[in-house]
Amino acid sequence: MLETSSTIRQAVKDLLSHDEEIVWTGRPLGGLRLRSSDIVGIPFSIMWCAFMVFWETAVVTRGAPLFFRLWGIPFVCVGLYMLIGRFFYDAWKRAGTYYALTTQRVLIVERGNVKSLPLLTLSDVTLDENRDGVGTIFLGPRPPGPLMMRQPRVPEPPALAFVPGVRSVYQHLMQAIGDCVR
Repeated sequence: MLETSSTIRQAVKDLLSHDEEIVWTGRPLGGLRLRSSDIVGIPFSIMWCAFMVFWETAVVTRGAPLFFRLWGIPFVCVGLYMLIGRFFYDAWKRAGTYYALTTQRVLIVERGNVKSLPLLTLSDVTLDENRDGVGTIFLGPRPPGPLMMRQPRVPEPPALAFVPGVRSVYQHLMQAIGDCVR
């Protein structure tokens, strides 16, 4: 697991071109975290899960046919994932994530998968900062509304999520974009 800035820098060096330099490296905060989309997501997942547990309990206790007993199980599993599992999955994913800003691009490495975003192609860079200085930098246009209320297949743009001292990182990013344009 990558822990220090120098370790991240060493891992990123293999991904750089000969004229590219590292400006900043970092990691998202670990552990269980809430996102703004959870304002809608948590109540929805509670209602979904409660209804599906009610359904499954009613079907089993009333001796319904086997088909109906089995039918509800996947929906209960989806409800449990939405209610609890997604938080653990997100924490696991962030534990294997690190970021790098170079003079030419932003690198997002998640569990060995590398996403490379050239600075010159970034549009609509948005800073979302909490009072504690932790925040997210979205690297593209964000669809309107909470995540669970959007039309299907409208994903969030790539982002540097749960970054401590995010305002400083945002300033480094904007400076690097400005340097690329010149």
